[in-house]
Amino acid sequence: MFATTRHTGAPGAYPTAGLGPSRRVGQRPCAQEHDPVLIVVAFKEEATQAERQQAIDAINGRVIGGDHVDRGGYYYVRIRADGTADALFRAIALLQRYPQVEIASPEPPELSPQGTTRLPWTADSIIHLFHDEMSEAHYAFRAVVQDSARFARFWALVVPRSRGPAPTVDFGRYTVIVATMGQQGSTFRSITVVALHSRRPGVTTVRIALRVKGGTVGWALTYPADIVRVPKIRGTVAFIDQYIVHE
Repeated sequence: MFATTRHTGAPGAYPTAGLGPSRRVGQRPCAQEHDPVLIVVAFKEEATQAERQQAIDAINGRVIGGDHVDRGGYYYVRIRADGTADALFRAIALLQRYPQVEIASPEPPELSPQGTTRLPWTADSIIHLFHDEMSEAHYAFRAVVQDSARFARFWALVVPRSRGPAPTVDFGRYTVIVATMGQQGSTFRSITVVALHSRRPGVTTVRIALRVKGGTVGWALTYPADIVRVPKIRGTVAFIDQYIVHE
């Protein structure tokens, strides 16, 4: 485990330890309440050490590992959470404000059966336009939106009117992905578009994390949803859902 955050380049080790007594789902660590949470951060190649340190310090993070990729790489940054997704997404939103940050994502890279790191899933500048457990979508669906008219219809279907009209999106440069979880019988549940990856030409895989807390919490009906803007997708889109259960 790395004892300092001060790196001019990404460290070259995957943090298989140091994440607390978390349960593993699909060979990935997921935090229990008050356990550390992992954020994957990639900086622009021209970012200085001071600029990288500034972003990591802003979320009170600690670098515990990384992956070398070309001249840059991925930093695995540990933060403390409160048992909900709020702390995680507050940290990601804060990181995305820094121009030196290229990627900030909750999804660590995939592990091979031997425990070595494969090439990471890339966040590809995912921008969350709406991410909330109280949407208007009472059933589960996935949608890929490529034009403004369709986006306005999905926004009205999913987002409470109090949040205002759909934001402007340049669909010549971007695609919008809508993911809903449907009716849930308790709070502390979320659905999040966490990563995209293209392994074959013309096929983009979208990874979705569905986080639930074991048992019933809050005794309230919720309707989690996520709407994100991503770089333009062309061709076929495949969705992979990953359920993560917090004890």
